[in-house]
Amino acid sequence: MLGRMNTSVDPCSDFFSYSCGAWISSRKVLLDMNVFDADRNSVMSDVKLNLMQRLIEMLEQEVTSTDSDYMAAAKLHFQSCLDSNNRPDSSLVTKDVESLLESLGVGSSMTSFMTPSVMQYSLFSDYGAFGFFTYDVNSRVVGNIKRTILQLSPPDLYLRQSVYLLPYEDNEIGRRYLDRVVPLIQRFNSFLRPTFSNGQIDGLLRAKVQEVFEFERQLSQAIRVAKSSNEENALYPVSALIQNFPNINWTEALPSQQFSTNTPVQLNHPSYFTSLNGMLGRTEKSTLIMYLYIRVILTGIIPFAPKSTRQFMDNLYDTETAQEYTKTYCIDSTLELLPEEVLIEYSGKQNQNVKPVLEYISSLVKNLTDQSIKSFSSYGGYSDKTKLKITETLSSLTLSNAPIPVIPWTVLLSTNKDVFHLFRANYAQQAHSFRLMNRIGEVYSVPNIPWYTIDIVYDEDINTLGISYGILTWKTNLRPEFPFLTTVGLLISEKVTDVIYGKGNIPFCF
Repeated sequence: MLGRMNTSVDPCSDFFSYSCGAWISSRKVLLDMNVFDADRNSVMSDVKLNLMQRLIEMLEQEVTSTDSDYMAAAKLHFQSCLDSNNRPDSSLVTKDVESLLESLGVGSSMTSFMTPSVMQYSLFSDYGAFGFFTYDVNSRVVGNIKRTILQLSPPDLYLRQSVYLLPYEDNEIGRRYLDRVVPLIQRFNSFLRPTFSNGQIDGLLRAKVQEVFEFERQLSQAIRVAKSSNEENALYPVSALIQNFPNINWTEALPSQQFSTNTPVQLNHPSYFTSLNGMLGRTEKSTLIMYLYIRVILTGIIPFAPKSTRQFMDNLYDTETAQEYTKTYCIDSTLELLPEEVLIEYSGKQNQNVKPVLEYISSLVKNLTDQSIKSFSSYGGYSDKTKLKITETLSSLTLSNAPIPVIPWTVLLSTNKDVFHLFRANYAQQAHSFRLMNRIGEVYSVPNIPWYTIDIVYDEDINTLGISYGILTWKTNLRPEFPFLTTVGLLISEKVTDVIYGKGNIPFCF
């Protein structure tokens, strides 16, 4: 820590340079020499990037017979993601996508045996895609107990919001979009290809996709208005959802886990759902089905296809999936879909490093809270009532890090490298969706931050500091003498300050 300081600077005139000057100077020299990553712009970014590098080194190793199922699943997902850059676009890709889409049952009538509400949830549970709204979980106090609840939000549309401002007739990008979408649908669905006996299907499909574009324009306007309204998020019991938004079949559109709990559903931007309910009531079923079908292809299939396939759509819009996937992108994908698998394996391999650092951070939190209690108790400007409240709140503050999960099953596919990333990602999406929804109703005990994100969160409802697991890789060979000046100490002291002044709602009595 002392090595990061510039003690030649007067701390009273420039405390920032005093505490961090040497670190800044050394980074500038390395950057000028072009031998250092520009993203390493803070001590915390160093920790995060070092963690990611260790994860990449772990996952890029060949799968061996001694690897656990968790390790094999994570390695193969990461490696197949990189491999997708070099796979050719071929008839095999077409057959694979056809097999994945077959369960949706979309035929030449451009409708399905599924209702729009059933297909809406199938997009999420089977493909990791989103149609009319997204699914996630959040934590809220329910009946004096903090629980994990279902959260629904407006989706992100495929095109930029600005594209949807113009009607199709005056929209050049909209017309180019249709010119790409139609052949893409026909490639992956033989029922929608023109044949001698069905020569009109091409024109009918183009007309239907044009209707879908108009529906997307209405969705875009509803999203734009709702997000600009600054309205509060709202909690609804399922019965209220059924009453207020009757054009959505909620028994079909919600996960089964929701009905086994007595928790409400949080709607983010609830006015959007009011607009959506109206749109669903006046739009033909075939248009809704084709909207969802296109969403599956563009957001649940194409991002995991070989690069040569991805570029068919995305070169037009310069989106991320048109680019070559880097190791950073693929590690992010692995952590998004298989975080539990990676955590189990990483924690096992880093066990010797984790324990002493956890002990160090725990002692750091104790020192900070003890010093805060001592400072407030000795200050004569606060009443005894205020001092007592602060002491009670800080004394009961607990520290939690992300626990090692227990998961019953993981993605088990052949270790053969001929298995496309498309299939590995699809199975990982299904596992991720199931685990996420399985959390609905559980008692919430640790601030909800991803273990691989370097962060510290204070949760006022359970008076807990949550430390994401990545922080436990902190190097402690040089233990700081002045913990308030370290990055970890600074972040923790900020959260302790939240306890005292902000989120703890402590009444100050003078």
